[in-house]
Amino acid sequence: MEDHLEDAAGSSPPASQVHAASLITGEIVAGKYRVEKFIDAGGMAQIFVATNLELDERVALKLPHPTFRDRPDLNDRFREEARSLARVRSENVARVHDVVSTAENEPVMVMEFLEGENLARLIEKKALPSFEERIGWMIETCSGVAVAHANGIVHRDVKPENIFIAVLLGGRRMAKVLDFGISRLAMTTSRRRGLPSKVADHLVGSPMYMAPEQIASPNAADPRVDVWSIGVVLFELFAGRPPFIGKTVDEVCERILHTQAENLTTFVPNLDPELTLIVDKCLQRDPELRFGSVADLAVALLPFGPPRLATTVDHTINVLRAAGMTEVEMPATISLLPNTPENASFRDSRPSSSNRSIKMSSRPTPLPATVSRRSDLSQLTSTQASPEKPAPSRRRTFLVVALLAILAAMIGLVLLWQKPTPLPEAVAQPSASTRVETSPPSALAPATPSAVPSAGVVSSAAPTMSNAALNSTSTPARPKTGAPAANSGAPATKPSVRIIDDSPSKTKVIE
Repeated sequence: MEDHLEDAAGSSPPASQVHAASLITGEIVAGKYRVEKFIDAGGMAQIFVATNLELDERVALKLPHPTFRDRPDLNDRFREEARSLARVRSENVARVHDVVSTAENEPVMVMEFLEGENLARLIEKKALPSFEERIGWMIETCSGVAVAHANGIVHRDVKPENIFIAVLLGGRRMAKVLDFGISRLAMTTSRRRGLPSKVADHLVGSPMYMAPEQIASPNAADPRVDVWSIGVVLFELFAGRPPFIGKTVDEVCERILHTQAENLTTFVPNLDPELTLIVDKCLQRDPELRFGSVADLAVALLPFGPPRLATTVDHTINVLRAAGMTEVEMPATISLLPNTPENASFRDSRPSSSNRSIKMSSRPTPLPATVSRRSDLSQLTSTQASPEKPAPSRRRTFLVVALLAILAAMIGLVLLWQKPTPLPEAVAQPSASTRVETSPPSALAPATPSAVPSAGVVSSAAPTMSNAALNSTSTPARPKTGAPAANSGAPATKPSVRIIDDSPSKTKVIE
């Protein structure tokens, strides 16, 4: 409807809309925005592409339709909404850069310029991608609406015309939500599918996408009215048409208030039953039976959407949790419809394998550090009830091993130090056939070095001496106490030692 860019198909807007344009090509707005061309118009506003002369950047200019020039209250509300939207910072919301005025003091929103086309035209052209990508667009829509809800803004007019599919660098397409809160400014009607261009004075929004409570009370601003509208868009993305249609606005409203939407499998027989349950839950006439927030809806849709949007859902949850608008968490294994009384009516057709694993970390309850973000988390059924113990660090393991090695080395050194030293092979016990005889020293024989046997005297072929024998040869015999010493003037001599080997094969005497 109100696009922020040139339609990729290059179609021109109706001549009546161009003729009623509020701005003229080449006009300078607020001294720095040069109007390049008219793009599109809806029931409330007109869109122009312009150039920021200071930055040489293309922008989109949005201002109220000329029919509202005599409504200063609506112009003031337009400015107020523009200022509120400037605080909505989300990649899934068309950004508002500035609010300026024309020479006639009409408010003008300066918004980012996008390339692509709105979802309504993709549906009409039957140029929709796979189911996974369509669900991805709805997840991104939930993300943008969540930021608005956190800032106190309820859209109340979520519909395909207000969901823009922008083409990013590299060719990827992303959903961006337009016109937050603008539906509050005036009554709008849908100009699609042959509905009469009749304004229902008590309605604020597009009837085919309005929640029952919104039809009953135009001041209804519960965020769950946006949950209903997103459910209607989901239905249309799969079935190719909204769930409630009629020849007049009154007929459409009557069906929304008093009838249940047709089963989605009537239009798409092979659709996953879980998706049917999700859409049915969005379209419950009682708001208490719907998803409590767009974050809850995004969590339910994630198993069917592109895996790359896990971080988008994570961000959506955090935004609304911070605002106190949801208590949903991202468990390791998601039960799309928890076991609560209000979900009992959905249990009959529920398949047995309904739980789906989500490959992402849970926030605000983090997963254990040992679990990869891309790992299968189906085995983690209760991270809060039994928290994982952290694994010991490599450094601690290394220190323990090193201490054990040092302790083992010290024990080895102590054992080696206490081990008795063996005798040399050359000094062994004498054989049984060896006799050691000692004779008193000769008074006249001088002591000579040769009289003291050494280890070298006993060859390997001869019997060896014991330690006692060697000690006896190195210590001279002492005379008895009180006995006179003979030849006291002569040098003392050592006693002679005779070692006799009585072996039959060997007879040798060593003196």
